[in-house]
Amino acid sequence: MPLHGNAGLMPLLACVPGATQGAAPSQAQVTSPTATAGSLTLAFQADDTDNDIAGFIVTREGQPRGRHRYSYREAGLTPDTQYSYQVTAYDGFGNEAKPVTFAATTPKDEVAPSQPEDFHTLNVTDQLAQLIWRGSKDEIGVTGYVIQRAVNDTDQGQELAEIKGTEYEDKTVEKGVKYVYRVMAVDAAGNRSQPAVVKVEVPKHAPYVIKQEAERMDDFVGSVKTNWYLFNLHSNCRMLYKGLELGRDKPFDEVTLRYAIPNDRAGAKIIVLLDPKVEVKDGKTSITGGQEIASFIVEGTGDWQEFKTFTQPAKIDKAGKHDVVLAIEQGESKVHNALVNIDWFSVGYANPPGEE
Repeated sequence: MPLHGNAGLMPLLACVPGATQGAAPSQAQVTSPTATAGSLTLAFQADDTDNDIAGFIVTREGQPRGRHRYSYREAGLTPDTQYSYQVTAYDGFGNEAKPVTFAATTPKDEVAPSQPEDFHTLNVTDQLAQLIWRGSKDEIGVTGYVIQRAVNDTDQGQELAEIKGTEYEDKTVEKGVKYVYRVMAVDAAGNRSQPAVVKVEVPKHAPYVIKQEAERMDDFVGSVKTNWYLFNLHSNCRMLYKGLELGRDKPFDEVTLRYAIPNDRAGAKIIVLLDPKVEVKDGKTSITGGQEIASFIVEGTGDWQEFKTFTQPAKIDKAGKHDVVLAIEQGESKVHNALVNIDWFSVGYANPPGEE
C-alpha cells in the first residue's frame, strides 16, 4: 500500500490463532511397584517426540487425584480391594494423551500392629493389679488389646479380656501369687502384635502404707497431677486425693509429708483433712468441713530442692476409702505469698502388723 510522503511499502501482518505446538505424548504406561494393605503406589512413564513430558493427571473412579510427575502414592485404602485409576500424560505445551485405565489391588492385611510400649503397673494390692501401657500403631488401625495372665514365664496362661483402651484392672488376683501379664494389640484383620510383658507379685496382706505424689487443685486448674508443685499459701490451693484406702482391717495411724522450703519462709501450717465437702460452682472449687487427722508446722529445709520428711500421728476413726485434702494456711509464716514445695505424702501404720 503506497504511503503519503514517503515512497515505500508497509508489510501487512496477519493475526492467525495460535496452534498447539508439538505432538501429544503417548499414552501413559502405569505400574504399581509397591502396595500395602492400606496404600498403593503408582509409577508413570510416557514417550514424547519433544521429550518434554510435564506430568500425569490422575483420577480414581472419576474423582481427581491431582497432577504428578512420575509417581503417586495413595494411603487410607481398604485391604484386599481393587481400585481403578485413569492416568493421562501431558507435555509442556498442554498436549494431553488419551487416558489409560489401570487397576491395582491392595493385599490382605497380614501385618501385625506394633508391640505395646511402656507396659507397667499403676497399682498392685492384695486385691487387684492395675496395668497400663502406651498404644500400638497399625496402618489400618488398632481395634483393641488382649490381656493374658500366667503364673510363670513358660505357661501360656489364660486370656482375661479384650478391651479398647490402654488400661486394665485385674480384680481376680490371689494373695501372694506371682503373675506374668502379657498385652497384645489386635487389628481389624485379627493380627496380633508381639506381647509386651510385665511380672507382678501380689502382696500377701493389705497395704501397710500408701504414697501419693503431689497433686494440685485450685480455682483455676482443677485437679492436675505433677511430680512436684510449688504451692502458693495465699492462692487457696489444695491438694486433693480421692478414694484413698486408709487401712482395711484397722485405720492407718501415721502421716508422713515430704516437702522443701527455704529457712526464711518457714512457719506455714499444712493440715490434712479427711472427707471434706468439695463443691465446684461457676468453675471455682470450694472445700469445707472434714476431719483434721494431722497437721504440720512447716520447718525450713534450706532451699526449694532440699527435701525432708516429717511424720505426725494420724487420727483416723474408720478404715476404708476416704477423700484426703492437704490444706495450706498462713500460720506463723512471716513472708507474704510464701511457697511450699510439696513432693509427696504417705499414710500408713506406725507399727505394721506382722507378715502372714
